[in-house]
Amino acid sequence: MISADPHEITLYLKLAKAHKTLEEYAESVAYHQTVVQICQADCTCSCKVYVYSHVHILPLARPIPDYSKSILEISEYEMRLPSGNITLARDLLELVASSNAEEVTRAADLLKEIKAKLQAAQEQ
Repeated sequence: MISADPHEITLYLKLAKAHKTLEEYAESVAYHQTVVQICQADCTCSCKVYVYSHVHILPLARPIPDYSKSILEISEYEMRLPSGNITLARDLLELVASSNAEEVTRAADLLKEIKAKLQAAQEQ
């Protein structure tokens, strides 16, 4: 069932969508994380890669618009969890917000929401 091409993301996106439809959000996000990891591999230019709680410097293979929807899914999931990684969500959303992806506006809106949460937490 898994494609022979390790860089093919279509199947992972379909599996992520199926799990989301079944309300299996953690599984859906795991497939989106795989998409992001695939898209951030095998190229000559480098960037910061945010893999959950770790920051790695890895090559960037595909333009951010190719996987920005997966970034939004991961970020929104982290924002919904009571113990979610808001810093990860912010860092991922900043990648999309500074790109030319269709999701720039949504990423900017979510960044505003995160900044409000972080500010409210500091005030407590």
